[in-house]
Amino acid sequence: MGIKNLGKFIRENASNSITKIKANDLNGSIIAIDTSLIMHQILIAMQSEDDLKNKDGIITSHLYGIVTKALVYLKKNITPIFVFDGLAPILKKEVLDKRKDIKNKAINKLKDDTIIKDDKIKLLKKTVEFGYKKAKECMEILKLMGLPVIEAPGEADAQCAALMKEGVVDYVLSEDMDLLTFGAKKLLRGSIAKDDLSVYNLDLLLNEIDLTQKEFIDFCILSGCDYLAETISKVKVNRAYKLIKEHKSIEMILTKDKNILNGNYKVPESFDYKAAREYFNNPPVISFKGTEFKVKLPNDKELINKLKEYDFSHSTITKVIDVIYKGKKKLFLEDN
Repeated sequence: MGIKNLGKFIRENASNSITKIKANDLNGSIIAIDTSLIMHQILIAMQSEDDLKNKDGIITSHLYGIVTKALVYLKKNITPIFVFDGLAPILKKEVLDKRKDIKNKAINKLKDDTIIKDDKIKLLKKTVEFGYKKAKECMEILKLMGLPVIEAPGEADAQCAALMKEGVVDYVLSEDMDLLTFGAKKLLRGSIAKDDLSVYNLDLLLNEIDLTQKEFIDFCILSGCDYLAETISKVKVNRAYKLIKEHKSIEMILTKDKNILNGNYKVPESFDYKAAREYFNNPPVISFKGTEFKVKLPNDKELINKLKEYDFSHSTITKVIDVIYKGKKKLFLEDN
C-alpha cells in the first residue's frame, strides 16, 4: 500500500517534482528493483483461471514474469539489482492480517460454482501471493542469468532506499510511494517496457511542499502507512499536511492542536507513531557502500537446464541467451 494517497497529493501539490522520461534515458543506469512488490503486480496482471505450470504441475507464472522483466532491463542496457523482501516487521502484522483476511474471503467466494468468469478473475487476483518459495525460485533464475540479487533483512523498499542513499544506484523502481519516506532521492514509477515512466525527485518535492525530511516522515505517518494499523480519525493526506505545516511534528499536534484537545480528532490507542517513525529512519538493511554491481556472464549450462526444467520453450531459452549476450552467442539446444 505504501503511504495513503501520497501519489495523488504530490501530483496535485508538487507536480514540479515529477519528470516524465523515456526508457532510453535510463541507458547505462543502475536501478534497484523493489522486486517482491513488482512480482506481485506482475502475477496479478497475469492472473486468469489457470496458472502457468510445467509438465510436473509446478506453477511457473512467476518465473516467466521475472525472466521477461529481466530481459526488458537488459535490452535497455540497464543494470538491475533485484531486491527481495526479507522478514516483515512486527509493526506490519495488523496490515498483513487484514490482507490475509481479504485473501481468505476471496478463496471462500471462489467455491461458488455460479460465479461468472469476470467476477471469478477479480477474486483470483485477490488470492495472488508471492511467497518465499516463489521468491527463492526467482532469485535462483536471476543469479544463473548473472544478475545482481539481494535478499533484504527486512522490507525490500527500505533496502532499495539504502542503496540509493549510499550512492550505489541511480534510481529505485517501485510503485510504492514510501520509498520517498525511506529517503530514496529518485523514485522511478511506471513501465520501462511500455516506455511510460515518471521520476519522483525527493529533494524537489521537499522544497516544493516546504517540509524537511523529518517533517515529511511525520506527514506520511499521519496520512496512513503500513506500519500503523490506524491513524488519527478524520486526518487524511491533505489534513495531515496542514497539521504538519502548522505544528511541525506529531508530538506538537497531539499536545497543541485544538481538534485533538477538544476530542474532535480521535487518537487510537494503537497509534504508536514513534515506532513507525523509528522504522522509517532506521530500518534493518545491509550496507553495500562502495560495492560495484555489474551484470556478469551467466552460468549457461545450469541456466538452460533450469529453464528446461520449468518447460521454457526452445525459442524462449534461445531468446534469453541472445539478449544476455547481445546477439553475440549462438545457442544450440538438444531436442527433447
